[in-house]
Amino acid sequence: GDGTTDDTAAIQAALNTQRPVVLEDGKTYKTTAKLTAYDSITGDASISLATHSTNCIEIISRSEFEFSGFSITSTNTGSLFTDTAQGIEIQGCSNFKVEGVIDNYGYNHNGDGILIKGNSLHGGLISGNTVKDGVNTYGYAVKGGGITCNLEGGDTTAIQALSISDNIVSATSYGISLVGALYFTITGNKVLDLVNGKGIQMDEGATYNPNSVASGYGVIANNVIKNTADDEGIRVTLTGTVNNLPCVITGNYVDINNSIQNNINAQSCTVSGNMIKGGKVSLTATDCAVNGNIFFNTSSTADAGIKLFGNTSFTGNVAKGWNNYIQVRADFEGTVSSNVIHTTSTQNAIT
Repeated sequence: GDGTTDDTAAIQAALNTQRPVVLEDGKTYKTTAKLTAYDSITGDASISLATHSTNCIEIISRSEFEFSGFSITSTNTGSLFTDTAQGIEIQGCSNFKVEGVIDNYGYNHNGDGILIKGNSLHGGLISGNTVKDGVNTYGYAVKGGGITCNLEGGDTTAIQALSISDNIVSATSYGISLVGALYFTITGNKVLDLVNGKGIQMDEGATYNPNSVASGYGVIANNVIKNTADDEGIRVTLTGTVNNLPCVITGNYVDINNSIQNNINAQSCTVSGNMIKGGKVSLTATDCAVNGNIFFNTSSTADAGIKLFGNTSFTGNVAKGWNNYIQVRADFEGTVSSNVIHTTSTQNAIT
């Protein structure tokens, strides 16, 4: 615990007892290899990872455990982390908690701060953590992620009942990404200053969900998303073979601070009570109920500030101090009513 001695073997020996391990407050534990956990790890201490090719902590197929209170840092300054190196990796577990961990391990990492994956994973709480510095700390152009939940191992059962709340994710590639998840909540998080990825997203594709497990029935609420470089703020739109089940997007503040992407891109969702600033397109909505949102300061370079597709209802929204207009697309079969629109665009307010 002096920050110099290699404590890997001693910590692993304690973990191998398959009982909870409590780190001594105020200590810095140097590690040079992956720690495999079987139960809880707690304590106000620091784990300093001195290698760049492995996870810091990994736990597989366990239940009823918690990781809390400690920080993960790195002394690596000369080599890039690989995309298989995570701060914390949780596979196929249930009824667990990761709370109050400061995950600053990822100097130049290509992996994720916290990765959650695997068949039959359910009942997880990821709360009050800080995940930061996934990219470019020492000048390398790398792309480490924030908090990720996926089925990249080829799993066939959705991850269920996952709550991601009150975390801070900053200076990573993307913020929070879920794939193959049902009955989830993403609430009260701050996602800030991303490099080239989305703030909060439901993802898809052969790599992260090769068996096209249905995703949705989730709530994305009361998050703050600011500065996503060249990507979207919130995306819940699955366009491939994955069944996109309804979600609720409500009470979020989204300011992506770029003029080339969507603040919110949603399909089969209720989008309500959000405050949406800037962006090339404030909202792209397909088969959604959109109500009670405030849109302002959208870029004047877009062909439309809001794009509505399919059976979307757009009711009771306010667009103020706004340079663009609402565009209903060719397949639009919904309604637009009772909105307040103040635009300086030379186009009609609705076209």
